[in-house]
Amino acid sequence: MKLSHFFTTLIALQGISQAEEPYRVLAGGLVKDYGVASDVMQLHSLMFDSKPRKNHPIKVQIAGLFKDTISKGSKVAVNVKYEAINLLKLDIDFCDFIVNIGTGLKCPISPGQFNVSMTQKISSFTPPGKYQFTLTGYSSKRARLFKDIAEFKL
Repeated sequence: MKLSHFFTTLIALQGISQAEEPYRVLAGGLVKDYGVASDVMQLHSLMFDSKPRKNHPIKVQIAGLFKDTISKGSKVAVNVKYEAINLLKLDIDFCDFIVNIGTGLKCPISPGQFNVSMTQKISSFTPPGKYQFTLTGYSSKRARLFKDIAEFKL
């Protein structure tokens, strides 16, 4: 095999391996939902009342369907990036997460439709730049709940 063919093949394979999985865009382009049919949580809609800004409340409305009971022991993998720098990477209990962000939901969550609304405020001390939040949820049985990525600039 000629060296040029080797590099052409290598570049083509690299492009295939870096292909992004399918997603749909929500919240005016701020959120990518990577939901698949087998996810326990099916996201129907996600809306922000305004673009994220420092020291300004933003109302988030989320509607969807839980296909199975969500119980203590379910996890959310959280990854926060500022520009290209990883700021935070942790696994937290899903039940604690939904209580702490003010959804009004409590565990165990029974199967069925959900519609939650919450208001969050970005601190005035948050530096300007591009932020990316990747959230991937897993049930206590290790079934994937959801995967969503939010990106915005301040």
